[in-house]
Amino acid sequence: MPTPIKALHVAPTPFFSNRGCHIRIRNVIDALSERGVRSILCTYHHGRSVPEIDTRRIPRIPGYTKTNVGFSPFKLVAAIPMFFLALSTAWRERPDIIHGHLHEGAFLGWLVRTFLFWRRIPLVMDMQGSLSGELEAYGTFGNFRAAIAASRAIEAMVCRLPAHF
Repeated sequence: MPTPIKALHVAPTPFFSNRGCHIRIRNVIDALSERGVRSILCTYHHGRSVPEIDTRRIPRIPGYTKTNVGFSPFKLVAAIPMFFLALSTAWRERPDIIHGHLHEGAFLGWLVRTFLFWRRIPLVMDMQGSLSGELEAYGTFGNFRAAIAASRAIEAMVCRLPAHF
């Protein structure tokens, strides 16, 4: 019997909350499962557990409880343990593919892929829209045009990292 394909999902979000991005992630994992793919999800410490999904969580970040959409400065702090969680999970589980959800997940997935370069793990990016557009829509940067331009440049860079969208 062939070994099932393993997918490491890097989802820097408080999975699971009943909203678009999380529903999409769950639907992707469910669809892959129906095709015999074993999925492992790395995510933030908070959110609701979904029993059917192998979920690995970062340690709790004091003060970070936000589960609704939009920017949170805690995401910058959470990126560090997310990277180490995804890297250690990839090291132990030896995934066949890394699936980066959202721009942050794609960037962290790329870092993991780069650290484990000899394994040549392909990276797939799944995004729902523009990161810089979302930050702008929520007024994260106010009228600070340099920050808006920087976020657009970072977004363009991240979109060049994966092998597939």
